[in-house]
Amino acid sequence: MAAAVMALERAIQLEPRREESRILLAQALMRQGEYNKATALLGPLIASGRTTNVRADARRVSSTVSSCCRWAPQP
Repeated sequence: MAAAVMALERAIQLEPRREESRILLAQALMRQGEYNKATALLGPLIASGRTTNVRADARRVSSTVSSCCRWAPQP
């Protein structure tokens, strides 16, 4: 999964306006347990994503991240 995160980070560097890459990166970070990083990526997309679909996808992924946070083991 670390390779996926690195590839998506690179994709964002190459095409920063492609919001779908940020959503995919948030999903990959969530799967690694990096919930705060995932949430930080999704917030701006929820608030001002370019399309209705981007905003809706960001909300859906954010909801999933929140659910994972609640069930994740606490250190």
